[in-house]
This record gives sequence, structure tokens and C-alpha cells, in this order.
Amino acid sequence: MRFQLTRETLARTKKKALRKRIWFRVLTKLERGILDLTVRCVERVRSPLLERSLTTILSKLSDALEKGYMYVVEKTGRPLAAKISSIAKSWGNESAQDWRRDRALIRYLGATATSIRRSALGGQPT
Repeated sequence: MRFQLTRETLARTKKKALRKRIWFRVLTKLERGILDLTVRCVERVRSPLLERSLTTILSKLSDALEKGYMYVVEKTGRPLAAKISSIAKSWGNESAQDWRRDRALIRYLGATATSIRRSALGGQPT
């Protein structure tokens, strides 16, 4: 997806993300800071490096806006389940290989991680 990177477009996207309650859930503090500073300081993005960074950030927001909360939860939980699975497998638990595909575990880990991140940043967990 191609975004027009102007102050108005970025501010409108931020406003929509805040309204849909995904601003804090999807973006890291650094990503939010980059977007906020760009809105404050730049009328139109010209830097290729800043454009790449913003495109990545806006793609995350766009995916979350389109696909909703469960998409964010599963996207967050999937790498966590894979990591836990590989650690348990290295400890000798052969059945741990199946954990990386366990949807309930993925959703649990994702919901917990997004809730913890939000509460650590001062947001209220859902």
C-alpha cells in the first residue's frame, strides 16, 4: 500500500488509530514518537529514509485497522509461541514442537503481551 506522506495524512491516520484504540496496541513507543515528530515538524516527507520508516509504521496501522484486534493479537503471539516452543524443545520436551501452531496459546500470549505493553506504557489493559 502506498501512502501520501503529508502532515494532514499522517495526522488523520493517527486520529483514526487513536479512535479505534490501536495506537498504543500496535505501535512501539519509538514508532509513535517518529510519527508524532513528523507530524509536528514536516509538511511533506522528502527523505527516503524517513519515508521507509513511516511506510513501515503506517503499514502496521493499516493492517490493524483493516483486520482488527485478533489480527494484532495473533501477529504478536505467533513469534512468542515459536520462541517458547523452541526453548521447551531444547530442554527435551518433544511435544513442544506443536505449540507454535496452537492457536489458543498464540492468542493467549498475544493478548497478554499487548495488555502488558499497554499497561507498562500507562494505557489501560483491555
